Amino acid sequence: MSSPSSGAPPVGSLSPSAPGFSGPASWTGIVAPNQALAGAVDNLSGLLANGNRPPAFLIPIYMQAGARFGVPWEVLAAINAIESDYGRDLNTSTAGAIGWMQFEPSTWREYGMAVDGHSVPNPYDPRDAIFSAARYLAAAGAAQDLAAAVYAYNHAGWYVDEVLTRARTIARTPQFERATVRHGTFSAYFATGVARRPTVSYRGGVLSHYDRLIAAANMVSAADLPYLWGGGHEQPARFGPFDCSGAVSYVMQQAGYRVPTTVSGDIPSWRLPSGPGRVTIFYNPTHTFMRIGNRYFGTSAFGRPGGGAGWFDVSRLPASYLATFHEVHVPGLGVDSFAPGLPSAGSASGHRRHRVSFSAGALSSLGSFPARAAGQGR
Repeated sequence: MSSPSSGAPPVGSLSPSAPGFSGPASWTGIVAPNQALAGAVDNLSGLLANGNRPPAFLIPIYMQAGARFGVPWEVLAAINAIESDYGRDLNTSTAGAIGWMQFEPSTWREYGMAVDGHSVPNPYDPRDAIFSAARYLAAAGAAQDLAAAVYAYNHAGWYVDEVLTRARTIARTPQFERATVRHGTFSAYFATGVARRPTVSYRGGVLSHYDRLIAAANMVSAADLPYLWGGGHEQPARFGPFDCSGAVSYVMQQAGYRVPTTVSGDIPSWRLPSGPGRVTIFYNPTHTFMRIGNRYFGTSAFGRPGGGAGWFDVSRLPASYLATFHEVHVPGLGVDSFAPGLPSAGSASGHRRHRVSFSAGALSSLGSFPARAAGQGR
């Protein structure tokens, strides 16, 4: 996606050999769907499970961004679905577009927003990316001509048709009722039309450590960087080729844990509880890696082709091998936003809530935008 004013061509993209776009060390709070673990985003939520309903935790983010910039939230959801399959495909495009909403790096530098509790805009963070897309569409004139704004996002008539068609489908079911904000968490309520559960709610805005661990591991794995002895040993660890302890340190720091970058044998200095858990760190004097949920992450000559950091290609490791490691587990993980299950209904009582007013489902009445040859999109 190019700048609506400059039409600048794509710039270099992240690659294993010569990265042209790398995240600054201060990136935190990155979130990406859990591609590796069973039941990820494919299993949407119970009553609302269908191909037209975005993942539960994203809906409040679309609504909040849409309300701020005057863009129908369904359009943001539709763009997210088309660009990255709701974050499941975070690969850099052939034109160099990156992240959840597939911005060209040059456009990201102009429109990227940091809204998820950190100072540097991160295209791999859904809140940053979705708010930035809303900001871009608003600058492209979405309030006056929604279809033309979508065309500015990607210069192709077929793209506009697909986005608006999908947005109208998302808007049809189920019916939005209301939204509230409490303690920084944005909640949206929907009528299901089902007597036994007439209303369901989606909550967003607070991202758990568990989500962030998965997100950071996904990002490192997707980069497919080569192994580099001593890589990632800055304070804090920087994104790039890693060795084993550099990768584990980076993922922990990106998840919000205040631990220093360390070497394998010094993992005990983090003072984590001993024994296995939902997230386990294995370490000995010469090597360390993690198990996040049911997948192993780190560097491994046999678990990863080439040995670079990422998700292992094997789901089981020999007991005799694991016996050579000490084990500690990561505390304070919180919920897994990507796990299957029904969204929680209702809200806790006794707390003051602030009503949020905006027009839901107010899509453009314009017809299809005239088809044109693809231009300077991604």
